[in-house]
Amino acid sequence: RGSRAGGAPPAMRFLAGDETGILKWVRVEAKKVERLGGSRRRGDAAERLCWSGPAGERESRVAVAYASGAVEARASSSGDVLGTYQASAEVRCLQVLDAGLLVVAKDGKAGVVANWCAEDFPQAPEGDCDGDGAEGAEGEQGGPEVRRFELPGPVAEARLEPSGSRRLAFGGDENDLKVYDLAKEQITWRARNLKESALCLRIPTRISTVQWATTLAPSRSLLLCGTTDGKIRIYDASSQRKPLYELLMNHKQGAGS
Repeated sequence: RGSRAGGAPPAMRFLAGDETGILKWVRVEAKKVERLGGSRRRGDAAERLCWSGPAGERESRVAVAYASGAVEARASSSGDVLGTYQASAEVRCLQVLDAGLLVVAKDGKAGVVANWCAEDFPQAPEGDCDGDGAEGAEGEQGGPEVRRFELPGPVAEARLEPSGSRRLAFGGDENDLKVYDLAKEQITWRARNLKESALCLRIPTRISTVQWATTLAPSRSLLLCGTTDGKIRIYDASSQRKPLYELLMNHKQGAGS
């Protein structure tokens, strides 16, 4: 975001990462790309970005997850690295959770890095985390304090429910849609297996993306998931485990069932 004098709307800009781990500001109207500090990480692409500043100044910091599982907190103005955390490779979720940062990797190992989104960033010495997925908190080895937990993998994507209920929806290849309650520390809902096809063949589970739709219907727990074979399914986790609707999306074609 930017600002202009005279009450004009702010100039449009966004932050992007590339395959060498470099972050860049893209200024749309000026048609310019500016590098945001930092050094190259060849073979370690920036795969996930998340604004991670404190409430009211969310864009003052950005969290970056690299292909190797390294996660950095950086100042969005200078690119300076404020802290590091080592997760498992291929981070699939990077979201703000209260004053912490939620990190979920493809293998299901997850954690909440404490105070990374607080007003004052924790000034702890850098240290590596072993990423063994054991539950509990760490920090005694010199790294950031982390509350760890583990989800059934593989995880293609995970999303926190936007209403603040601390429910985390996730799914992946042959890992049907589920909801993990961070407060209860357990899975509280699972999608039911789909019926066999007309040829009595099992329908594979190929979830690639997950999204909550509770803001559209606050009285329901609507969940959407997309699959690699071109299907979109809608669930209501508050009433049933079967999908309410399935939409088949192909090139120039859409069919509901």
